[in-house]
Amino acid sequence: SLRRREGAGLGVRTAAAVVCGAREGAGKAGIEPAAVDLLASHGQTVAHRPGKPACTLQIGEAALIAERTGITTVADFRVADTAAGGEGAPLAPMAHYLLFADGRRTRAVQNLGGIGNVTWLPAGTDASDIRGSDTGPANILIDACMELLSGGARRIDRSEEHTSELQSHSFNS
Repeated sequence: SLRRREGAGLGVRTAAAVVCGAREGAGKAGIEPAAVDLLASHGQTVAHRPGKPACTLQIGEAALIAERTGITTVADFRVADTAAGGEGAPLAPMAHYLLFADGRRTRAVQNLGGIGNVTWLPAGTDASDIRGSDTGPANILIDACMELLSGGARRIDRSEEHTSELQSHSFNS
């Protein structure tokens, strides 16, 4: 159907955007693509359902990225995490571990992306002991409010010109 073909085209366009970003980033850093060992692309989530069993759909074909950049590309992090029994957010917990783990203090780190997630870092933990899970909607709600307030013209408030309007809107009562 036309709808499926349009969806497949989104995957290709997403990969093309990653390719442009990789080339631009390497250029700004003064690095030749041949000098890059690995490119990681988590993809763009178009559907995700945590739980048991978790399921997720990502677009942005890694093979296309690898072919067009000439750089070995790794992907499917969310899919791999759900296959291993996780909720599909493997990158944030590892970053939280690297940045916030402590030998003496147990910590919980809350990440507020589109969907919020929390990482539990027991005191003195190593990477094999970290745990993370989704906590519910976060910025996706703010994006929806912005879209509502702007009559569909915007999804985000880059300049924060509508922040006070969001804070005083009747849906906050």
